[in-house]
Amino acid sequence: MLIKLVKDRCLQLIVLCIFCSTTWADKTLRIVTDPWPPYAYLEEGKAVGIDVDTALAVLSKMGYIGRIEMLPWKRCLALVKNLQADAILSAAVTNERKAFLYFPEEPVSKGDTVFFKRKGEDIDISRLADLEGLRVGAMLGYKYCEELDESPYFASASRVANLEQSFNMLIKERIDLVVEVDAAGIYKAKEMNIYDDVSLISSARYCTSRNHLAFAMKPEYEKLASKFSKELMKFKETQDYRNILTKYGLD
Repeated sequence: MLIKLVKDRCLQLIVLCIFCSTTWADKTLRIVTDPWPPYAYLEEGKAVGIDVDTALAVLSKMGYIGRIEMLPWKRCLALVKNLQADAILSAAVTNERKAFLYFPEEPVSKGDTVFFKRKGEDIDISRLADLEGLRVGAMLGYKYCEELDESPYFASASRVANLEQSFNMLIKERIDLVVEVDAAGIYKAKEMNIYDDVSLISSARYCTSRNHLAFAMKPEYEKLASKFSKELMKFKETQDYRNILTKYGLD
């Protein structure tokens, strides 16, 4: 009788352990993204940034653990498309992506593409035709939006590998303007200690982006995306969210 009770108890513990292990695994999400300061980047080997901190905080309130991996963007898209990752961070909505991703209604963050100039320069942009005759620095291989990409006034932009190169060219007066998402440009200028030497042209805003935590098309993830959206909207009303913005200098 005692032996049977011990066996039954052991069996119950094994079943409980298997259940807990499965439940824990289901609550851990593999999230992929590529470096894009201040939204997502690595700092001393740890994923940080506005989108990273916000998404992880909201998931934590929902009872999930997010594991962020920094990878090339094309690989990130392939992983969620092939269901090898659970979600992709800082993803904009496109018709192509809607075929294999669930997008929450609420974005983790937003941004506008703007132009930066040297402080004190008499340059104003109210329409794209105002770019005529100006030298613009842009990212190599990067698409902004149809409004900019298809403009003949943007076609001759000087393309370089990264934003730091563009800002260096601007400071050295090799170009007149740098095009970049507002938050990313402000963050990089501060990082380079040139924030007081450049200014953002506020009258020209294009390519408004909504950066999402988009979920792979796995069972129940459509509901998860909807729940995440609701929790995210609540979180944006909290002091914790304002602290994140302050942390990255964007309050």
